[in-house]
Amino acid sequence: MADLSQKPSLPAQSNPGARDEYYLSERKTLRDYIIVLRERLWIALPIALLLALALGYYQSREVSQYMSRATMRFEKPDRIVATQYVTNPAVESEVDINTNIQTLRSNRLRERVVRSLSAEEIQILQRPYLKNLPPGMPAPSAASVLGRVEINSVPNSLRVRRS
Repeated sequence: MADLSQKPSLPAQSNPGARDEYYLSERKTLRDYIIVLRERLWIALPIALLLALALGYYQSREVSQYMSRATMRFEKPDRIVATQYVTNPAVESEVDINTNIQTLRSNRLRERVVRSLSAEEIQILQRPYLKNLPPGMPAPSAASVLGRVEINSVPNSLRVRRS
């Protein structure tokens, strides 16, 4: 029986062009690779299908991440009262908008939102995180699963954008 681990012997060293010719005949072209794939299609196709199904199943088990965007517009009211002692809660400038943005970003408002959630709503928020928790670990708090709020003003307008 022949030893398959040995490399094929090269042509005699007496002819220097024979060595180059040997390596050129061993070079594979794109057509050769296409023929090999066509011959082994029925082997490669089920394997590729199994790998694609396994990858699809793995990706469908990941926790989905959601992002939302909203825009709010503050309307500029007509000035009815010109007295300085009357408090006017209306938005009249970008300074007022920035004040409202800081209020929307505040921890106090966030805590009020968390306190307003019912136990069922908190369970709905925690549901995607419970699948991947190791045994014995507590569920994440409602404040941590709410995510972060990023509010920015739209330049030269009375609008804010949440992203």
